[in-house]
Amino acid sequence: MDSWELVQRKATGEWNFKEVDLRGADLQSLDLSKLVFIGADLSGANLKGANFSRSSLRGANLMGANLSYTILEQASLYGVQMMGANLSHANLNGANLTHANLSYTNLYQANLSAANLYGCNLENAWLVGADLRDTDLEKANFKAVNLTDANLTDSSGFNQSDAIICNTIMPNGELMLSLL
Repeated sequence: MDSWELVQRKATGEWNFKEVDLRGADLQSLDLSKLVFIGADLSGANLKGANFSRSSLRGANLMGANLSYTILEQASLYGVQMMGANLSHANLNGANLTHANLSYTNLYQANLSAANLYGCNLENAWLVGADLRDTDLEKANFKAVNLTDANLTDSSGFNQSDAIICNTIMPNGELMLSLL
């Protein structure tokens, strides 16, 4: 399926795009809110500025996709594969990223407030300036994650053992100024 066909099918009221193949598609700035993309292949797709709020992308493949400035507010991203994706400035407020693979992902200044990152793999992710307030970080992998200037106020389950922390607001509201 290409982006034109997706837009046409959505216009006729179709909402279920389960396991659709949209590898490398250009879906930039489209309103795809409240649609179902369970198990879809969106690897390498250009999704910049698209609206996926309240959409279900459970188990989808978004590896290497451009999701910068994308709206994923309250989206279901359980088990999604986003390795190497660009999520800079993305809005993931209230999103469910349980068991998602976000390794080597660019989350520069992303809004992850009130998101669920339980068991999420964030190894080598770039979370510089990210908003992680009130986020569930239980059992998340923070190995070599860069959290410079991030805000973790009121987040739970954060394990800082392997994270790179500088000018970061910690879960208790304390400002961490040094590198670990």
